Amino acid sequence: MEITNWKMLPSLGFYGLLYFSIRNIINYFQLLLLRRPKLAAKRSNALLLAATKSTRKSIWKYYKINSFILPEVGTHIKPIISENDNSTMNLIWIGRLIPGKALNLLLDSLPFLKDINYKLHIVGEGPCKVKWQKKAAKLDISDNLIWYGWVDHSVVYDILSNGSVMCITSMHDLTSTVILEALSSGLPVICPDHCGFSYVIDGTCGIKIPVSKPNEFIKDYSKALIKLSNFQVRNELKLGAIKRSEVFNWKMKIKELNYYYNKLLKIGVDSK
Repeated sequence: MEITNWKMLPSLGFYGLLYFSIRNIINYFQLLLLRRPKLAAKRSNALLLAATKSTRKSIWKYYKINSFILPEVGTHIKPIISENDNSTMNLIWIGRLIPGKALNLLLDSLPFLKDINYKLHIVGEGPCKVKWQKKAAKLDISDNLIWYGWVDHSVVYDILSNGSVMCITSMHDLTSTVILEALSSGLPVICPDHCGFSYVIDGTCGIKIPVSKPNEFIKDYSKALIKLSNFQVRNELKLGAIKRSEVFNWKMKIKELNYYYNKLLKIGVDSK
């Protein structure tokens, strides 16, 4: 049910533009024409769980039934406080290097950080790696980037524990696990204001960037990075990130899921 923002598609390159345009069209016609979801929604005892706010909105728009938001991922990481040294702002980006993850948008925002001492730590591999490395060279920011490739989970946690800000640029997702790992590591998050990010991140733990046109998105992203270059500002958000992560630990999610099962079975509703 997630429709990728049409205005952002040109920023994903030819393959990304083609792939997500076709995907959007197929999803749209499925929402309109598939009978089984509509029949299920008409059941008097139907209870639907939506992974994101936009999915919940689509469920109401196409099926006229209320649903409850419950992100599909959780965290079991014990919250930690990261970043003891504030001399360098360590930006973290984790994911597959593919068009939909849109690392190129973050790269385009970095030249605006002229007077800021930063490093961007990129964890992941994919077909866009060479192209994006060439882009970084063209933007004259290569010296500020560290490309790790795929590494063990333990190494990822080390990178997170020494990080300053988690950067999310994905144009298509539900709720990525890495965003919860970042919050548990006490990292403020900068992310697009869509998909599952829109529900998980609030003003206490990060900054959400409006998804409009590519140029506007890049400028807004750079402004957020500049804002978080202030150690005191991001230190306040660190505390909020840890507190926010506790909402999404698996114990809390199991409790919430049990509540919905009980609600569906009409038992224990008052025990929440």
